[in-house]
Amino acid sequence: MRNISNPDDFCDFPGIIEIQIINKPGDTLQDMNNTMTRTGIAVAEGDSAEQVRTRLMDLYSAFVLEVEHEHESLVNH
Repeated sequence: MRNISNPDDFCDFPGIIEIQIINKPGDTLQDMNNTMTRTGIAVAEGDSAEQVRTRLMDLYSAFVLEVEHEHESLVNH
């Protein structure tokens, strides 16, 4: 892993009440073969399920994960 977001990157996001990012740059990621394999977790609150979904999708859109796989580079911004 070359780069990953930091929880502080999301401190100004409304309704995000908890965020944990497990991995750090330099870590090697394993295949994601079950729901327990993840790079982090976020918890949001809102006035409706739609507002919570929107807040989590905003966070997801801003989440940075840059990895190298063999000789190719994958980037999610």
